[in-house]
Amino acid sequence: MALAAGFSEPIIRLVDKLVGATNAMRVDLRAGKRSVTAELVHPDLEDCVGLATSAFAWELLRGTVPTGVRYACELAGTEAGEQILENAKRGGEWRFKITDS
Repeated sequence: MALAAGFSEPIIRLVDKLVGATNAMRVDLRAGKRSVTAELVHPDLEDCVGLATSAFAWELLRGTVPTGVRYACELAGTEAGEQILENAKRGGEWRFKITDS
């Protein structure tokens, strides 16, 4: 697998430079007749992952994340969760779409 990745990476980087690249994480939620789509769109995947990791680490150091293993959804609506989302979007943007069917 590492050999295939090493072979294809220069090709992928060349294509990205020629046509551009955008990376996004998308979450779709549905409850009854309402659906919400949230996307964090960022031009550079490495930056996006680095920012998200460092934002989480920063909140750990500040002591706003409770000790133990955490799922991301457990931090929703908390000070730590809001700060992580705010810091992770630097250089990117959040896009929301709410639909009532």
